[in-house]
Amino acid sequence: MKECLLFAMRRKSPTEINRILTGRFEAWLLAQHYSAMTHTRHLAAARRFSEFLGDRLLTTTTHADVQDHLSICAKRGCSQQTLQIELHGLRALFDFLSLGGLITWVPPRMVVMHSSGRRYPRYLSKDQVKQLFSAAKSPRDRIILEVLYGTGCRSCELCSMRAEDIDDRERRVRVKAKGPGFRFLMLTPRLVKLLRNYLGKRRTGYLLGDGRAPQRIHAYPTPSGAWYAHYRTYDEKGNKLRIVTRYVPAGVCSSASSAAEEIRRRFKEDRLERPQGLKRMSIHYLHMIVSRLGAHVGIRAFPHILRHSLATHLLDNGADLRTVSACLGHSHLKTTMVYLHTSRKQAEASFQKAHPWK
Repeated sequence: MKECLLFAMRRKSPTEINRILTGRFEAWLLAQHYSAMTHTRHLAAARRFSEFLGDRLLTTTTHADVQDHLSICAKRGCSQQTLQIELHGLRALFDFLSLGGLITWVPPRMVVMHSSGRRYPRYLSKDQVKQLFSAAKSPRDRIILEVLYGTGCRSCELCSMRAEDIDDRERRVRVKAKGPGFRFLMLTPRLVKLLRNYLGKRRTGYLLGDGRAPQRIHAYPTPSGAWYAHYRTYDEKGNKLRIVTRYVPAGVCSSASSAAEEIRRRFKEDRLERPQGLKRMSIHYLHMIVSRLGAHVGIRAFPHILRHSLATHLLDNGADLRTVSACLGHSHLKTTMVYLHTSRKQAEASFQKAHPWK
């Protein structure tokens, strides 16, 4: 990579070279199989810093440049946590440049941020969870809340969940983990039954589709009294084939709704809907659904708060820390220990049990 850069420096401007290096960094992030969120944040940090440098090369960066960039971000109102994320992204970028032999030291490693302290997760009480569930009227909204709270999965894990990975006998489901590889989520008998009722006869594809509404047929009259309709047809892979026009002769139907039903009956070989489960629901759309359900009952809700709530309620009911850690898919027990601060019930019980003056 060093030889390529030296060759490019003869023909391109520093801005163009920085753009090339950022593109190579993006490809390297993909090869590392980071989570989608980590990939997006690191790449955004690299692009913002390249814009900050202007017509200077990334390879000429010093730790003072990193400090100046973070200072500008802070003046724009970025929080301490956002600055930490920005610094982590810059460290990943310059680690990449160092591995390629373009720099001999990593300037962001020389910058240390003041610790903002541990942030404790927000969670819902059991009554609030029941209120949130009461807002789910459709089967899709209900299964979203059931899986999020029933398994403690992450948003990305729910969106990537597939019907063929659900094991009824072992009561577990395989999902794409946050990092590389897969992990298994534990299912309760109740949740297994709910999943099978939701899927029906479908045994393949994503559990949650892309959220597109079913195609509706609108029939229109002609001067002669016949009816016609335009609609899209799909193949078995969900690709749009073409837009077709179908007719119903005069005198058969008297209204637009009856004409639409007659067209459906006569041309039932047309595939009007995309097969379910071919395209996954986006994380953004999932967050919008949960947020909307929470707004109906006056609760600020998002998918991850149900994960926090499950962990806290498991500890309240006497589950040990390792069980909760396995349920959440944490690599280190230290990550799960933060929920001990939110579980007041277990803390008070332990205090009363261990206090020397009972």
